[in-house]
Amino acid sequence: MDISFGNENQKFNYRVCAVIISGEKILAMHDERSPDFYLPDDRVKMGETAENAVLGEVQEELNIVPGIVRPLWLNQVFSQKM
Repeated sequence: MDISFGNENQKFNYRVCAVIISGEKILAMHDERSPDFYLPDDRVKMGETAENAVLGEVQEELNIVPGIVRPLWLNQVFSQKM
């Protein structure tokens, strides 16, 4: 079960993403559903750590076994329910 909750007009989803750097390049993903590029990300499930969620997503998307060097930042976004 994903960690998410809401009230009448707002919703919170606990998500993580990976910043993968090689040399002076940052990995960004792109698919046919959107013109935008994005970082590998996923929702965190109940009982799962943020670290395990992001490692699992990178392994699933890129078929590699990643490691975490260090956390970069925390960002909070609260959006209106649609």
